[in-house]
Amino acid sequence: MVAAAKTSNAIVNRRNAKGNSRPENRLLPVCFLWPIVSGWLFLYVWTVQNKVHVVAPMLGTCIFGAGAMSAIVSLHNGC
Repeated sequence: MVAAAKTSNAIVNRRNAKGNSRPENRLLPVCFLWPIVSGWLFLYVWTVQNKVHVVAPMLGTCIFGAGAMSAIVSLHNGC
């Protein structure tokens, strides 16, 4: 989440220096984070079975949560 916040701030600051100060500049990191988040959610859904060890769905849930929070933090960091 810290990396997403730093990346979002760096992108916004670089674009502000060029005169492009639109609020939509915070959406760029989210465009890359949400496909990753949905992939890990798919892993979670796929592994929730009796035949799969309990660690696999927990890994999917953990990375899904971290990715989702990173996307949210990158959007609301500069408000």
